Amino acid sequence: MADKTIESIPGSIVQDFNTFLSYLEENECKATNSLYYLSSKDLFLLNQRMKFPQEGVNVRSRQPNYPMLHLFYHLFMVSDLGNLESKTKTKVVFVPSAERYKYFRSLNETEQYFFLFKTLFQYCDFERISTEERGGRIFYTQVDQLFSLALGMQVGEWIDLRGRSLGEKREVFYFLGALIQYLSYFGFWECKKDTEVSSRTFVLIRRLKITTLGRAFSELIVNKTPAVQWNQYLFFSASSSSSFSSFFHVEPPTVPVIEPEGNLEDYFRHLFPEGQLGVVHAQLPRIYQAGKYVFKIWPEAYPKVWRRIEISDQHTLEELHLMIQKVFEFDNDHLYSFFPDGNFRSKVVYEDPRGEMGMSAEEVTMGELHLQEGRVMSYLFDYGDEWRFYLQLEKIEKGKMPLSTPRLLESKGKAPEQYPDWGEGW
Repeated sequence: MADKTIESIPGSIVQDFNTFLSYLEENECKATNSLYYLSSKDLFLLNQRMKFPQEGVNVRSRQPNYPMLHLFYHLFMVSDLGNLESKTKTKVVFVPSAERYKYFRSLNETEQYFFLFKTLFQYCDFERISTEERGGRIFYTQVDQLFSLALGMQVGEWIDLRGRSLGEKREVFYFLGALIQYLSYFGFWECKKDTEVSSRTFVLIRRLKITTLGRAFSELIVNKTPAVQWNQYLFFSASSSSSFSSFFHVEPPTVPVIEPEGNLEDYFRHLFPEGQLGVVHAQLPRIYQAGKYVFKIWPEAYPKVWRRIEISDQHTLEELHLMIQKVFEFDNDHLYSFFPDGNFRSKVVYEDPRGEMGMSAEEVTMGELHLQEGRVMSYLFDYGDEWRFYLQLEKIEKGKMPLSTPRLLESKGKAPEQYPDWGEGW
C-alpha cells in the first residue's frame, strides 16, 4: 500500500493556507491582548474566504471556534512565516516574513503540502494545538497508537469510534479528536463529529473513514517514522518520561528514544510523482543569538501592570527569574518554571534548580533558547498560588555590549501583592 503513488494533493488545505497567507500580507491584523490570537473580526472575514467555511460562528467567535484557522495560525507561527511586532505599547500585529513567504511560494503544490504536514508532524506541540484552553493532556505514546489503529481500518469503510469492538482503544480517539480533525484537512481520512455527546474539553469524533493516502502515511509513520522520534515535543516527553509520568501518576510504556536519520521527506518521497518532493525547510535554523534582549513582562491576572526589562544573551533563566522577582517586588520564596513556547502545559520546561520535573533554568542562557522577536514565553512562580506571567520578546539588540546585570527600562502600574490576604485571621 505504501508504494502507491499519490497523483494529486487531496482537499483544499494548500489553497486555503495560501489564502490565509495573502490575507495576513494584505491586511494589518492585530493580535488579541492575552493569547496573541487573531482577532474575531479577522477570523470572521478569513473564514468567508475558505473553500469550506466553518459553520456556526459569528463576528464574536474566538480562534478555537475555527479549527482550520486555529491550525493555520500555529503552522504560520511555528514555520517562521511570520511573527508578532509591537507597533505601540498596547498594539501587537502579525508581520509576515517576506523572505519566508517568497520561499514558501517557490515550492510546488506537493512541496507546499508536505511543508505544512512536516510543520505539524515534526515541529508543533500536539497538545497545545489540540487542547489549548480545554485542559487535556496528550502522552507521547498516544499519537503513534492512533496511526497503528488506523492501519487496522479498511480504506473507504466508516468506523464507529464509540463501538464496543474498539474496547479501551476508544480512549486514543477520545483524547486526540482535534488532531484527527486536523489530519482530515490533509486528506488522511474523513471524520464526523459526535452530535449526541458534547464536551468543552475535547473534540469528540464519532465516525472515521480512512483514505488510501491516510493508510499509506500511517504505514510509514508506524514502521519508519514514529511520531515520538520525530516530533520535538513528544521526543522530549519520552526522554523525560520518568519524572513526568510519576508526577501525573501514569506508568510510562517502554519506548526507544532514537534520534531519526535524514529528513522526514526522505521517507515519504516515493509516495509522490518522481521529482515532485524535494527537501522542504519548514523552520529556519535555530542558532545562538547574541545581543540585548528587551522583554515586556506582565502577570496574567493583571495585564495592565507591566515591566520592560533588558537582559543579556549571556544571562541564564535563573537570572531572568531573579529579575522578575525584583521588578514585581516578590519574595523569591517558591519554585518556578519557564516555558519558552508560551504554553503553561508545555513539555519543554526549564525550572528552578531545586525542582525535579524539567531542565535546570540555571544551565541555559537566553542566547541558547533560540527565541524570536515578537514571540511570547511564559513563567510560572509558586506552584500553589500559581502566579502566571507572560514575557514578550520585543526586540534583540544585536552588536551591543553585553550587560553585566539585567536592568529595568520602564514600568507601568503598581506591582500586585504577592500575599494579598496575609494578616486576615492572624
